[in-house]
This record gives sequence, structure tokens and C-alpha cells, in this order.
Amino acid sequence: MINPRKSAILIAVLFIIATVASVLAAVLIGPVFAEPDYLGAAATNANAVTMAAVSMLVAAAAIVGIPITLFPIIRLHSATLSLWFLVARFSEAILYAIGALFTLVLLSLAREYATTSAPDVSYFETLGAVVRAASDTAFNLGTVLIFSLSAVILGIIFYQTKLVPNWLSIWKIVGGVLLFVQGLLVLFNLATPAIEATLFIPIAVNEMVLAVWLIVKGFDVSAMSNLSKEAA
Repeated sequence: MINPRKSAILIAVLFIIATVASVLAAVLIGPVFAEPDYLGAAATNANAVTMAAVSMLVAAAAIVGIPITLFPIIRLHSATLSLWFLVARFSEAILYAIGALFTLVLLSLAREYATTSAPDVSYFETLGAVVRAASDTAFNLGTVLIFSLSAVILGIIFYQTKLVPNWLSIWKIVGGVLLFVQGLLVLFNLATPAIEATLFIPIAVNEMVLAVWLIVKGFDVSAMSNLSKEAA
């Protein structure tokens, strides 16, 4: 039996864990990848890189938990939209886990690079560039493009069901669209750090505001009642 209040709190906690873990991973790995000699920097900051990979895995686990907890509620409204949301978030989590795997592979490569002789440096640099490109692609596809689509789907479901206020639902839809644009710009190498931050902030703030709302207010009682009537 569904307990809307407990489900809302659990979903909120998962939103917070996923966001905090994602931000922590970016903070830990960002300065390393920003170095011209990022392989050497990775070898020197092995603990930070390892923690970044662990944070990605934690985020992936939380991302999976969100649709699993939400599905029994939102499927009462639309099984199709609920399934698309479930598939999108699972795909995002898988790509996030792949990104974590590539990060650990890059760390192993960096450790070998740190002990290699000069003639072999170019080999490690080439292989490192390939692994890093694969990691960046997994991140952009998973945590940007697919996540943005899941955000739009969830925003539509929330707007239609009135489980949360309309302003939160519309905000999520708009934020998801802006993030999707950011993902496309990154994919085609058209984004700048300023543009990326501008397009990312709306959905990031929405996730936290939604989490706080779910903890404090939970799902709308009358909307839950209407969903139960729809399913009856």
C-alpha cells in the first residue's frame, strides 16, 4: 500500500543525495581535468579521483531510487509517461555508472603514466584522451541530455496530476528544456562555462526546492485522492 507522505520524504532525500553526490564528483574531478597534464594531476590526486568515482556511483544509486519510489504513485495517472520516466532515469544511472568506471580506468592509466619513461608518454596521453572523451560523453548523455528529458517528463506528470504546485511543475519543465539545450551545445562544442552554468542553474535549484517542498508539504492530498479515483 502506498504511503504518500513517506514516499514524498524518501523521494526528496534521494533528490538531495543525487544532487550533492553529483556536485561533489564535479568539484573533486574538475580541478584535475582542468590541468594540462591531467594524467599527472590524477596520479597526484588519486584519492580525490577515487572519491569522485564513488560519488558518481552514489549518485547513480540515488537516481535509480527516485523512479522506483515514484512509479507506484505516478502510474496511477499514466502508465506510459511513468514508464518513460523510469526508463530515462535508469538509462541516466547506467551512463553515470559507466562514467565512474571510466574515471577509475583513467586513474589506473594515470598511475602507469606517472612511472613510465619518456618514450612511452605519448602512448599514455593518447589513451588517456580516449578514456576521458568516453567519460565526458557518458556524462553529457546521461546526466545532461537524458536527465533533462526525464525532468520534462516528470514536470508534465506533476502538472497534469497537481501533486505539487503548478509553478514547481512548470519550473521543472522549463529547467529541463534549458538543460537539454546545454547538452546539445556541449555535444557540438558550442558551450562556454558561463552558458553551461546559466542553463544548468534553473533545474539544479528546482531539484532542491522540490525536495524541500516534498519534505515540508508532501504531495497534495486532494491530488492523491483524485489519482486513486482514476485508478479505481
